[in-house]
Amino acid sequence: MKVKVNDREIEIFNGALVRDALLKYSKEEYKFIRDNEKIVVDKHNNKRFLSGELSAGETLYIKNKC
Repeated sequence: MKVKVNDREIEIFNGALVRDALLKYSKEEYKFIRDNEKIVVDKHNNKRFLSGELSAGETLYIKNKC
């Protein structure tokens, strides 16, 4: 299935978690999120957790923690 991270399309397996998409996008960004230095939100600005399931066509954005 395809999802977007920061507007870059990622091809990921069905049943993937937010964690899986972030690791494929950038291991460095994943570490910032894992260490609670950044957050992940969806296109509606809802916070997403690393263990959250993804659906095809979803869009995630990595943001600095405010």
